[in-house]
Amino acid sequence: MEALDKSAIRKDVRRKRKQMKEEDFNSLSAKIYSYLFSPSFLLPECIGIYVSYKHEVDTIAIIQQLLNLHKRVFVPKIISPRQMDFIEIFSLNDLKENAMGIKEPCCGQKVDPCIIEMMITPLIAYNLKKDRIGQGGGFYDTLFAHYQGLKVGLAFSFQQYIFEVEEHDQGLDMIITDTGII
Repeated sequence: MEALDKSAIRKDVRRKRKQMKEEDFNSLSAKIYSYLFSPSFLLPECIGIYVSYKHEVDTIAIIQQLLNLHKRVFVPKIISPRQMDFIEIFSLNDLKENAMGIKEPCCGQKVDPCIIEMMITPLIAYNLKKDRIGQGGGFYDTLFAHYQGLKVGLAFSFQQYIFEVEEHDQGLDMIITDTGII
């Protein structure tokens, strides 16, 4: 199978996610949730996680469960092109939509990402080598160039593709899908 370019993959995945029936979206997101919270998966105390947007794997239930488990939860806030800060939240009420419609922390102080032990990241596509294609803004590639914690991607299994990585692309340590953990 031939490698596709990133723009073609982004377009294809966005189309597939948008076409998902709500019951399939909820069922597949629930499977990913169950892998993340399985007894064999040990969650650290400090976890960074994105807030899902436009048909990404649903993270609202994950964030709520992390808060219920008294984990420290840090959510990104976009500051400028290719830069985001992580801010601790204590409730889903700490999130408000920004100008792009993405929920992010409305208050709080930024933290040094080095205190975050596990970073749960969004992705458009992944491969079996645990490389990822993001939205194209470079936010996570920039962060992961220095980040020492566990890098975890969440994706639906249909987001697996063959693609070439570029020098600036940062891989993941683990990818959790609706069919298992890679």
